[in-house]
Amino acid sequence: MLSAMPLHVLAQAEAAHSRRADPLDAQASVPPLRYQSTLQTYRPYADSEVSDWKQLNENTGRIGGWRTYAKQAREPDAAQAKPAGKELAAPVKPATPEHSGHTGHDK
Repeated sequence: MLSAMPLHVLAQAEAAHSRRADPLDAQASVPPLRYQSTLQTYRPYADSEVSDWKQLNENTGRIGGWRTYAKQAREPDAAQAKPAGKELAAPVKPATPEHSGHTGHDK
């Protein structure tokens, strides 16, 4: 990835890195702080356009009805799908039973 960067960009980054102020020097010059409000990009809530429910129901019927949506819900996502040809290993059992240290509680 670094090979894709031009050499002058890497040289500038190295020079900027070497010009850092000493964190132990209280008199060192540092760049001014820059404040950017998180509200600068705030978008207020806006109602979404309401569609005709009859049209939506007809469209659902055209694509196969509720069963199509149910089928999609049962299918695994591509990222969660098990790779082909790789079986999961059986879980490793602990050397000692999980509750072996709990003897004598009934006394």
